[in-house]
Amino acid sequence: MKKNIIYFFFLFLLFLVQVAALKVFSQSVYLVPQFLLLFVIALSLNNSLPESVWFAFIAGFFAELFSGLFFGTHILGLVAVSLAVYTVTRNLTSQQATISTTVFLVILGTLLMPFIAYLFNLLAAFLYSSPVISIRNFYYWTIFWTLISNIVFAYPIAKLFKFFSRFEEAK
Repeated sequence: MKKNIIYFFFLFLLFLVQVAALKVFSQSVYLVPQFLLLFVIALSLNNSLPESVWFAFIAGFFAELFSGLFFGTHILGLVAVSLAVYTVTRNLTSQQATISTTVFLVILGTLLMPFIAYLFNLLAAFLYSSPVISIRNFYYWTIFWTLISNIVFAYPIAKLFKFFSRFEEAK
């Protein structure tokens, strides 16, 4: 329980940092790392599936607060990324946060999020008879810079989770 409270405050801190960074870099938002996505990846790497999915849902809800997409896009996307990371780390790679595993998972999550957002908005546009948003709006050339910034910040966040888990085990 105490670990979950620490994770929630860490998630909220990352949310505030991401919102502040998006405000400061409003002309070049693609340079801002997706801290909520990185939180979900690091949490799914180290924790159980139910805990990962619940925190992915909470992170998605935080992301929805400032989203211009249909409500639920970020929630579904981050839950799907959590499930994908959990599946990959339990079946294909090691569960340890090595640099190569972390880079692979960040690339997977960063490319999976816009695809899920596109599919969700395609479904919502069909249901509400609104115009369909082109997939080019989700996969623009700036996703390369988003990938780079996510990769730079992913490993330190994953190591912070290891630090929190050691801190919790010591008590």
